Amino acid sequence: MSDFKNIESVIEENGNISKKSRTSALSYIYIFVGLCLIACAFAMEMNQNVDFALKSIGAVISIIGIISVIKPKKYLCYNPSNEEVREHIFYFDAKDKKAIHAAIESGDLNLAKLIKSGSTNMRAVVYATPSKNFILMQMQAYIPHEYVPIEDPAIISGNTSQSN
Repeated sequence: MSDFKNIESVIEENGNISKKSRTSALSYIYIFVGLCLIACAFAMEMNQNVDFALKSIGAVISIIGIISVIKPKKYLCYNPSNEEVREHIFYFDAKDKKAIHAAIESGDLNLAKLIKSGSTNMRAVVYATPSKNFILMQMQAYIPHEYVPIEDPAIISGNTSQSN
């Protein structure tokens, strides 16, 4: 349709955004609990079915913990404020485009009051920090079988906005 940049490429090019990963403490708790269940199954004398169930449940819980340690959660981070950048996608009708655009530029991501129809022929893809220090927005239109950008992504930081 046109030669607009895609929002994902702008995120990769932005020097203030970095990809980070983290492992939650819950992963280590899963491993510990799973190993404790397996140890209990070996230490106690009990029915063969209960013994097998404890070993199986312990193994499954341990494997879940190990997988979550090996493959940690990845997220985008806005480096100046060290905040997580979250993706928000809003679907709306083309007639609501100006109102949606103005609301996002003002930092208001509670758009339920502006979206009047259930139409999905347009969407706004927004990446924002919880404090709204960084907002990256792009409008996209549905052209059969995919959404394509209809404008370049706009970076909105505080009260200043710029287009990429």
